Amino acid sequence: ALLQVMFTSQMNFIIFLFILNFCLGLDNILSSGESGSEEYQILAEVNKNITLPCWPKLFPNKSASVYWEKYGEKRSGERVLNDGSLFLANLTRSDTKLYICRTSENDLILTKVHLYVRGMFF
Repeated sequence: ALLQVMFTSQMNFIIFLFILNFCLGLDNILSSGESGSEEYQILAEVNKNITLPCWPKLFPNKSASVYWEKYGEKRSGERVLNDGSLFLANLTRSDTKLYICRTSENDLILTKVHLYVRGMFF
């Protein structure tokens, strides 16, 4: 079964993360980063899909162009959604990395996501 949840605001998403953390015992942690950026730690399962959040809250018109880095390299071949989030399909343990969402205009960091992928032996 696929569960799709739509959030009307960033606060709704934050509340959802805390409820998910409590109910499932996941280690999702939200904290403030530099210059108003957001920082997350997300635990995911091998072979699952995940969407990493990017919050261009400094650009409320949502017209800002963003890109994602993995360990300081621009990512290619991944699907960036209209809201700037990054969709990753069929996760592997090698996807355990730090992902950074930046604005294309001035390289400002909007979101950092520490993704941890656990598999059969982790």
